[in-house]
Amino acid sequence: MEILRSLHKAVSARTDDLTKMMVEEYGGVVQFASPIVQAGAALFLAAEKALHGLPLSPSWGKTTVTMQPVGVAGLISPWNADAFFLCMKLASAVAAGCTVVMKPSELSALQTSVWLECIHEAKLPKGLCTLSPGEER
Repeated sequence: MEILRSLHKAVSARTDDLTKMMVEEYGGVVQFASPIVQAGAALFLAAEKALHGLPLSPSWGKTTVTMQPVGVAGLISPWNADAFFLCMKLASAVAAGCTVVMKPSELSALQTSVWLECIHEAKLPKGLCTLSPGEER
C-alpha cells in the first residue's frame, strides 16, 4: 500500500506534464487529456483502497483460498492514453504483489519518458518495474 501511495504522489505531481505530452502525441485537447491523466493517477489510490477490505485467505466452509502473487506480469500498453494504461496496469499488478515488465507503445515515447520520471521519483524497490522498450511487430 505504501508503494501505491508513493506512485500516486509521483504521478499526481506530473499530471500537467503528462497531459501536455498526451496532447502532443495523441492529438487530443487538454479538456479531454487532463481527466484521463488524472484518472490514471487516481488508480493507485483506488488499488490501495481495494486492498484494505480484501481478505487474503477467505474461507467458505471447508475451503480456504490463499491469495498470493503469481510472479512477473507482462504489461503492454496501447499508443493512445499511454500514461493512463501504464498507471492502470501497474496499479493492478502492484496491488496483486507482482513484479512487472512493461512494454509501452513506441508511438508514445514522450508520455512514457515523463511517466518513467514519475516511477523513478516514486523510488520503487529494485526490480519491481522493468521497462522493455522497442518496436511492435
